[in-house]
Amino acid sequence: MKLYVLSLLFLCINFAYSQNSASLKGTVIDHTNKPLEKATVSILMQQDSSVLSYSLTNDKGEFNLVKLPANKNLILYISHVNSSNYHQDILLNPDEKKQLDSIKLGGKLLNEVVISVAPPVRMNKDTLEYNTDFFKTRPNANAEELLKQLPGLQINMDGTIYYEGKEVSQVKVNGKDFFASDLRIATRNLDASLIKTVQVYRDKGESKKTVEDEEKLPITINLKFKKDFLKASFGKLYGSVGTRDRYEAGGLFNTFQDTLQLSFIGFGNNINRESFDYNELNQHGGLGRAENYGFNDFGGRNYNGKANDISGGFNLNNDWGKKTKLNLMYMLKYKNEEGQNQGSQTSLYDNVKQFGENEYNSYRKSLAHNINTLFRHRMDTTAYVEFTPKLSITNNDGKTDSWMNTYTEDKKINNSKSNNTSDGYNINYDHNFHIEKQISKKHLVSLKNTINIRNDKSEEIGNQLTEIFQNPIPNTSLWENRTNREKSNSIKTFAGYNNTSIEKLNFDFYISYNTSSSRPTQSLFYNRDNTGTIHG
Repeated sequence: MKLYVLSLLFLCINFAYSQNSASLKGTVIDHTNKPLEKATVSILMQQDSSVLSYSLTNDKGEFNLVKLPANKNLILYISHVNSSNYHQDILLNPDEKKQLDSIKLGGKLLNEVVISVAPPVRMNKDTLEYNTDFFKTRPNANAEELLKQLPGLQINMDGTIYYEGKEVSQVKVNGKDFFASDLRIATRNLDASLIKTVQVYRDKGESKKTVEDEEKLPITINLKFKKDFLKASFGKLYGSVGTRDRYEAGGLFNTFQDTLQLSFIGFGNNINRESFDYNELNQHGGLGRAENYGFNDFGGRNYNGKANDISGGFNLNNDWGKKTKLNLMYMLKYKNEEGQNQGSQTSLYDNVKQFGENEYNSYRKSLAHNINTLFRHRMDTTAYVEFTPKLSITNNDGKTDSWMNTYTEDKKINNSKSNNTSDGYNINYDHNFHIEKQISKKHLVSLKNTINIRNDKSEEIGNQLTEIFQNPIPNTSLWENRTNREKSNSIKTFAGYNNTSIEKLNFDFYISYNTSSSRPTQSLFYNRDNTGTIHG
């Protein structure tokens, strides 16, 4: 019985292999009889026009398609961005290695208007384009199911995408950044039936500088839709309460329409827990589309005890056409911290035990406004400007009190009590400005400017009373009023020139100018033993 099953399995595998054992070779030339490089050669099923395989011609115009089905009516489809399309019916026998004669593609006339169906796969300059009309998916399929049908792309079970062995780093929609950096948010939630073209390319970014090794560039997939992207809104809410007045709550709401994305973020808790981690907001709150010009504190960073963290804000991203991008983020943060430390110790001095007890309490409040902005505008294909200002304003106040007692089994040694109040603010502004202009194909100039301005002020008033029982005058008091001010600024300017006019020589020449200044001041008034206030 086992031998019969193994024999049947072998026959099935051999039959399946024989059905896909044919191959097809050929050479593509242009209308001047020169080899045509990077022409797209596709094999389609004649029955439903679905794509089975594709290849690009090499620098000699040659192509080789293997593991093609035999005894099937096929269509050979060849296209090139600078030539007219070509197609031919093909029928291959099992194990046949068919060699075609040179295939000549006609040239495109300057004033010629040709109305035809776009090819299933083609190279458009440095971009590989898939026409989704030739790839069949089930009804209500998502974009990930469509990508699995495209030859050359590999989709793993965890949703990661590979092209030519390298992981795809970004998915765009109609040439614009999607609001989530996680590829799966786009590929598993967008409708495949609305996608017209899938483009795959190596992303050079905004700069026009020459890239020596394009193989190291990140790979991007762009999904071009048949019509404007539909409106979409989604969000999440969570909340819980517990004993000792503990609670946590949070909400994240997103609305997305074409190139406009708006996220609202809010949370509160008093259990020292981070509400949303940065990775989650990067994926679901639009921080990825904001190019990580985000905030780094979403609760839980409390080092002085327990705290009540409450924050709320928004993240707005919008693109106007292909030239202008705007990101605006605002967050209001309130924090109320409470901390308490208690301790006791026992020391032994010449058989005499000495005991110590202490307690320290702190109360701090802060209110902060944070505004981050990204503005980028491309004047034309050769020049762009980018401006990223940031502003933060923080007000804080607090108070502390403490006491410490030292004694033995027979007598008191000393007591100490103190209290302190503080009040202050912090204002911080910085920006990055960058402009780049490509004068010609081989000459490029750029200018960068960075500014940071900081203004801090804090005032502390403290009282301390110490009782030393071994002294004739046991009471000692100290009153202090301390004011700290610090202002600083830093300006950095960078001018660069990039030249590629000499073959095999690509160099940058730049000049930078940096200046910085800092003006810290401190004022201290104190009164010891009630003898009068002294400015120290």
